[in-house]
Amino acid sequence: MKKIIMLLMVCVLILGGCGKKKNTVHSLDDLKNKSIGVQMKTTGDIYVSDIEGAQIKRFNKGLDAVKALRKGVVDAVMIDDAPAKVFAERFDDVEILSEPYAEEEYGIAVNKDERELLGQIDQALQELKDDGTLGKIVKAWLQDGETQTAYET
Repeated sequence: MKKIIMLLMVCVLILGGCGKKKNTVHSLDDLKNKSIGVQMKTTGDIYVSDIEGAQIKRFNKGLDAVKALRKGVVDAVMIDDAPAKVFAERFDDVEILSEPYAEEEYGIAVNKDERELLGQIDQALQELKDDGTLGKIVKAWLQDGETQTAYET
């Protein structure tokens, strides 16, 4: 049986050296009493409420939160690792805080006696990859900064 586990880190994006506003976040402790942007309905949105005195600004898209960071509207952005890497690569004035805020594991669990179900899951994942749906999702949510619809329902 295959075991699929993906480790996801929730990262904090901060301004690099050439930002319009001086960076005031150098560690997780510095997030207290700061304005923090998040994409609505993500784990970052959940975690940020635990930060003492944080003023939370919610955005429909991660890219919008990053734009707010770059304009100095928020002091930091809490976002998942994969989009954080894309945004940090795309914008030279944005960087990822060296320590992750949280680590999460995701996976697909299947009873070891359910070989047929495991085969169906593997087949569905392969079909999504082969027909380009997974690529479209990655492109829409990561590479293009959520500027398009990932797939048609």
